Amino acid sequence: MRYLPVLAIVAWGVPIGHADTVSTHTEEIDTFVAQMSEDQLFAGSILVVEGGATVYSRAFGARDVGTGKQNAIDTQYGIASITKPLTGIILLQLFAEEKLAPGDHVSKYLPDFPRGDEIRIVNLMTHRSGIPHRVTTEAQERVGQSAASMAKLAGEAVLLFEPGRGRKYSSAGYSVLARVIEVVEGKSYGQVIEERVFRPAGASHSFDATRLVESVDIATSYLPTVEGIEEAPPEDLSCLVGGGSVYSTVGDLQQIISAL
Repeated sequence: MRYLPVLAIVAWGVPIGHADTVSTHTEEIDTFVAQMSEDQLFAGSILVVEGGATVYSRAFGARDVGTGKQNAIDTQYGIASITKPLTGIILLQLFAEEKLAPGDHVSKYLPDFPRGDEIRIVNLMTHRSGIPHRVTTEAQERVGQSAASMAKLAGEAVLLFEPGRGRKYSSAGYSVLARVIEVVEGKSYGQVIEERVFRPAGASHSFDATRLVESVDIATSYLPTVEGIEEAPPEDLSCLVGGGSVYSTVGDLQQIISAL
């Protein structure tokens, strides 16, 4: 997977310093981050919320170095593994509605999944399934994938350990969870996260990479090199469905935190 130096950051009511709060340090935040941006160590959007009120909001650097287009506070970024807790929100809702249970075996929902009668939903959630983190080739990461195609690739992978007997971070395990969610809900993962997370939270600028969404506000990703930064190789984030496939803005992330 490529490195994503373009970041979206939300600080939620976090005090800085001793008794002082974030709101008394906006100049220091500005100076510190501006220098990082000038040194090409940061490009992105920052939103700081204190006591429910926005006390700092600013974007830095270019979202597209080639065209010179600058980041804005509503620029959309691939939020990587922040997708996982969003998947977790869906799972907790399904648990509460008794449509799914943490102790259920994967085979209950995906009968053909290899060793699905040994892997439980909670194993996937806690990275204890044995499924490797990455189950795709670079070529497979450059074309559109679905929860179904990623679950198939995850099922074909050799387990790193017996289910429940170890722990290894696994985005592919969350892709299997995305497929389970689809089976339970009878809808695509992209539809479910829209209906259960984005829409209720008022996160209107967020979407999953498995859904076709026209957007002109997505930031380009870059790689750091000794000569500076260069555009990262192409990658379709749908290969991380459920675990790293969401695009969002700092404002939308704040909306989701507030909704929680």
